Amino acid sequence: MNRFAERSAVITGAGSGIGRATAQRLASEGAVVSCLDIDEDGLSETVDSLDGAGTPYVIDIREEQRVGEVTAEIIAATGAIDVLCNIAGVLDAGHSEHYSLDDWNR
Repeated sequence: MNRFAERSAVITGAGSGIGRATAQRLASEGAVVSCLDIDEDGLSETVDSLDGAGTPYVIDIREEQRVGEVTAEIIAATGAIDVLCNIAGVLDAGHSEHYSLDDWNR
């Protein structure tokens, strides 16, 4: 099935887990996938698994200016962003009442 043929998809958190699986699924359904993650090695593994349908962007999405730059790059390369999957996250098994403000903001 090619539900996403000729569509541009952006996946944050594409370096592993749900983000990687989402990138793979969208690519398998015809999307051109822009993969964003802070983890360069994981991102490389994801893009390698997409058989030429993915472009890596090493980025910390907390950096607003860099997000704007990457967004402009993606639009210039693909013409539009048709699908956006915000999957990036931080896994921390601690209790939130013990977080510092910096940890909470992260």
